[in-house]
Amino acid sequence: MIGVAVLGSLMISQARNPMGGFGIDFADYRTASLRMLDGQSPYAPEMLSGPVAAQGIDRYRYPPPFAQLLTPLAILPFELGAVLWLAGQALLLFGAVWLAALAAGARPSIERFVWTGVALTYFLPVFDALFKGNVNGLMALSIAVLLAARPGGGGRPLVSAATAGGALGAAAALKLAPIAILPAAIRGDRRLAAWAVAGLGALVLASLALAPQAWRDYATVLPNLLAGSAGYANNLAPSVVALGHGASPLVGELLRAGTVAMALALVATSVWSAGRSDGWPTAVACGVIAGLLVPAAIWYQSLTLLLPSAAFAWVKATAFMRWGLVAAGAMISIALAWLPLVMIGVALLAGSTLYTLWPRER
Repeated sequence: MIGVAVLGSLMISQARNPMGGFGIDFADYRTASLRMLDGQSPYAPEMLSGPVAAQGIDRYRYPPPFAQLLTPLAILPFELGAVLWLAGQALLLFGAVWLAALAAGARPSIERFVWTGVALTYFLPVFDALFKGNVNGLMALSIAVLLAARPGGGGRPLVSAATAGGALGAAAALKLAPIAILPAAIRGDRRLAAWAVAGLGALVLASLALAPQAWRDYATVLPNLLAGSAGYANNLAPSVVALGHGASPLVGELLRAGTVAMALALVATSVWSAGRSDGWPTAVACGVIAGLLVPAAIWYQSLTLLLPSAAFAWVKATAFMRWGLVAAGAMISIALAWLPLVMIGVALLAGSTLYTLWPRER
């Protein structure tokens, strides 16, 4: 209650400030959706003409389906749409953490309801995602649904392979990063993978039929995004953080290459884990972390995607490892005062989660 009161007051005061930045991501999504409703490209003209920087107003960067699906909210007045979007994303994030823990064997209770709220309130990337109106609530729920499809260790699936596959396909159609989990799905559950491909294909084909020019524009925008600068002070990518603290360009290039290599190693580990009877939670966690590492920019709100796997791990963890998860979350939350602390916290959170979920001989 204290956290909600303090952060809620902060959010309201910032929302009243025209320069406060409330709903800036939702505003980009809404602008793109309204353009498509008028038969235009969802992408700003500048994005079609050359390299696109990793930040900026009116920079819708996703494939067209998300902008098309957002139409019911986009046609509302901005203030109403932004508030409804915030409430929906908050519910989705809560549902993602609740479902992930349920898949791991946690029992529903008032106490768990309260502590789930505490975790979401004090893990500040959640506040950042809600304040900016990012889409991470949808992405986090898709991760939780995947965890619930094949809990591993003899657990009973809470959702069907069709539901989980459809969630993965829809997430990949909205943002490309979830594709990192697809190789593990192909190895671990062919039905889930088939439904994922079918869901992705259905969304893409329907979107393509309705707006073929938007997809042609996206084929231009995507390489422009890859060619754009990601050198922003709030970019948490290791190479950018190092450059911002005085490292040489060579060190930055080496860190970037190492980050991509680590992402590829995580995808390989994900595939290996998916082949084991109790390895699916590890496979999902590895795929999520890989999806965060591959892009040249890692934003603070994107760290909310680590929560479902961490919630799953919490149920399985020893008391010592739970302290590691709490310490990692605390580091990430207080690291706005010193950004390198974020990377330490992320490494500890990812490491604690993977160590707890790692497949072991019984």
